[in-house]
Amino acid sequence: IAERAAWEHALQTGWYAPPSLAREGFLHASTAAQLPGSARRHYGQAPELLVLVIVDRRVKAQLRWEPAPSRPAEGPFPHIYGKMGVDAVEDVAIISRGPDGSFDFSALLA
Repeated sequence: IAERAAWEHALQTGWYAPPSLAREGFLHASTAAQLPGSARRHYGQAPELLVLVIVDRRVKAQLRWEPAPSRPAEGPFPHIYGKMGVDAVEDVAIISRGPDGSFDFSALLA
C-alpha cells in the first residue's frame, strides 16, 4: 500500500523508499488477504490508497516473511529490507472508500 505522493516520487527517481523505510529499516508489504487489515490499521483517514502489485522475483532488496506481533493470526508479512525499484511493480490499483466508509478491495481479491 502506498500513498500517492510517495509513489509519484518513486516514478521520478526510479525507487520506492517512503519515510517509513528510514524509520523502520524495511518496507511493509501485505498479501492480498492481508490488505484490508493493513489498510484499516495504517491508513484509516486516507481518502484513497494505491496498491502496488509487486512481483517478488523482481525485488532486488532482501525480502523476508516475518510475523507481526500485533497481528499473529494473519500469518507472516512480507518485509522488504531496502528501497524497491519501480520495475518490481507490475500494476497499481487505486482503491477508494466504499459507501460504508471502508476501503473496497473486492476487485483485487476476486
